Amino acid sequence: ISSEVALRLASMLCGESPSLFDDGSAESSRRAITELLRHVDIKMVPVQVPSSRKLAETASGTCIQRRLNGRGVDVNRNWDVAWAEGEASAGSSQYRGPRPFSEPETRALARLAQDWRPDLFVDVRSGDRYMAMPYASRASGPTDRNDRTAMLDAMRQVTSMLSRSYPQLVRGGVPYGPASSLGEEPYRAAGTALDWMYSQANVRRAYMFEVYGASTVYGVAGRGEQAIDRVLEHPSCPRWI
Repeated sequence: ISSEVALRLASMLCGESPSLFDDGSAESSRRAITELLRHVDIKMVPVQVPSSRKLAETASGTCIQRRLNGRGVDVNRNWDVAWAEGEASAGSSQYRGPRPFSEPETRALARLAQDWRPDLFVDVRSGDRYMAMPYASRASGPTDRNDRTAMLDAMRQVTSMLSRSYPQLVRGGVPYGPASSLGEEPYRAAGTALDWMYSQANVRRAYMFEVYGASTVYGVAGRGEQAIDRVLEHPSCPRWI
């Protein structure tokens, strides 16, 4: 779903698809986006791991296989930040790889960030529904007060906008905060793009947006709960994708 989110956003930015960006009509949102793009450059990487995307497009492989690249590495555990704390066992669904930046997909995205030096980074992922800031690898948020306050404020505004735009789908808002504190089963994740962008690439506004959850797909009224439970309980399909 992450690739579809990126492509849909690109379509909205180009004025080819309607959006609720301005909390008004489609035309007012289009005008607001046009004005935004006078001041902001946006670069997207809609597919980071082509081999995994191919499995999804052809309905092949297990959930674990789709999570990993063609060499069996979870590229979101392969970044050089807290990498040593990651899963060292090949075959694991969160295998960190033989060394930091061992994978071409990770190196390519890191080079893009180093060459372009963005002011803001958003990692769109699937597996739950929340918006997060660093850190994923430790039980705290950024220690810099200005960074922490600015990111919390931005996430508050985004999640509030989602609640207003989709009241039946996002009832009660979207959780937000440090990545390690969020999710149905909160846990620390080492070697992530989120933490590397903030702490190593000096991207002062770094976010991870989880865009998938059972309630997102099946609605808040509980439709399809038994079906979703069967999917989540299957041994080949971990909750965190």
